[in-house]
Amino acid sequence: MKRGLLMFALLFGAIGILSGCGSIDDQYDVVVIGGGASGMSAAIEADAGGAKVALIEADAILGGNSRFAFEGMNAAQSAIQSEAGVSDSVADYNADISSAADGMNNQNLSGQVAEDSAAALDWVNENGANFTSLIQLPGSSAARTHTTPTNDSAGLSLVSALESSMKNTDINVLRETQVLSITLVSVSNNLNRIEIRSANNTTKTITAKALILANQDLADMTNITNLTDPELLSQASFYEDTPDSLSTSLRMIKELNLDVYHYGQRDIFDTFSPDANENVPVTLRTFGAFMVNSSGKRFVNELAPRDEVAAAILNQPSQNGYLIFNEKLLDTVSLNSALLHSGYIYSAANIDDLAKRLDMEPATLRQTLKTYNEAVANKSDSEFGRDMNMNADRLISLEQGPYYAIKVHPVSYIRSTGVKVANISQPTIGGQIVDGLFIAGDFPGGVYGNQQLYGDDLTQSVVFGRHAAQAALRYVNGE
Repeated sequence: MKRGLLMFALLFGAIGILSGCGSIDDQYDVVVIGGGASGMSAAIEADAGGAKVALIEADAILGGNSRFAFEGMNAAQSAIQSEAGVSDSVADYNADISSAADGMNNQNLSGQVAEDSAAALDWVNENGANFTSLIQLPGSSAARTHTTPTNDSAGLSLVSALESSMKNTDINVLRETQVLSITLVSVSNNLNRIEIRSANNTTKTITAKALILANQDLADMTNITNLTDPELLSQASFYEDTPDSLSTSLRMIKELNLDVYHYGQRDIFDTFSPDANENVPVTLRTFGAFMVNSSGKRFVNELAPRDEVAAAILNQPSQNGYLIFNEKLLDTVSLNSALLHSGYIYSAANIDDLAKRLDMEPATLRQTLKTYNEAVANKSDSEFGRDMNMNADRLISLEQGPYYAIKVHPVSYIRSTGVKVANISQPTIGGQIVDGLFIAGDFPGGVYGNQQLYGDDLTQSVVFGRHAAQAALRYVNGE
């Protein structure tokens, strides 16, 4: 159904893009707003389908929030799993998504992620990614998280691969551009109009037969003191994306009156460094780190669902935990460079000296380490039920120092609110599809309900980016 003219003003801030882009043309078949993994995937897919494409990116560099996805890329029934003898299925993958989501997920969307995951993995590897190794992350019933053989940051690896791939296309990536307003398709005008301000402060209106919004979900981070904090929905002390992406998304939904899904819903990240203001990826625990309280004692299964780990941390007297690991593990896992150089990773030559740095009793932390190492060796954690067989072939021994520690605390890190969509990628207003407009990335609401499955960030981005591009191509071609 054709909608009447819909206009809204958006301020996107500075946008970094590929160097060497050409001049800005007046008309495109497809314009993509948002240059994270989903936006880049959408642009590459649309270009491959023969469309004339422009990409507007909302950050100083390409990648957006995808840069922070350290763990890997989930895929079920992949060729890599088959070669490794891993038994997995699309149904099991979707069941794991639903379990993490506490059943609050949109089955159509999560089912699409699971069904298209193997093809998405093949596609990114064809475009230069190297996700050819397997690990099993907490919440997954099989080893389905695909990583690089050297455990590089998956997000940075994918962003780099897609950016390189885009250089071989005709995509016009606009740099340092602000989106001032958008006028959507109407009965009298079958083109979307996007008013932009370019890097040289020139204002221009470009048109697009199809517009793909891939800019972000409503994400921010908030330190919390309990899992039912009444101020959970109003505070915003940390935000890991571009400074105005949250307000941009809110304005977009408000001005367009788009239907939303899971309004106000948030996700929890269990291990966040409050000192460094950075996430500590779950791979640190996956490959062997354990957690202690301020007394130097373990208190939780480190690989339990993130809400359980978060609750356990908040139940400690200090409401903090300390991840303990050694130099070999630090060299194995890719940590955010900002975290690495923050000065908030405590280190010592031996476990007793580390305990002293953390104001813990050395004998207590020493015994905790001894008991944990015995559990790893025996592949049995009688204290907390950690599955010591998970990634057993890649677990790093903590028998030798130097040793390190990071203080962690849970945060509410994402509003799971997003735009309600029909047919996977088409937004609605009052239940009616908006013509010429498509949604990708984290913007479709309801994929992960109450909690996102570890390793789904990049999978979801690529699946929905490609799906939106394919739908946009059909629209442009009158199909």
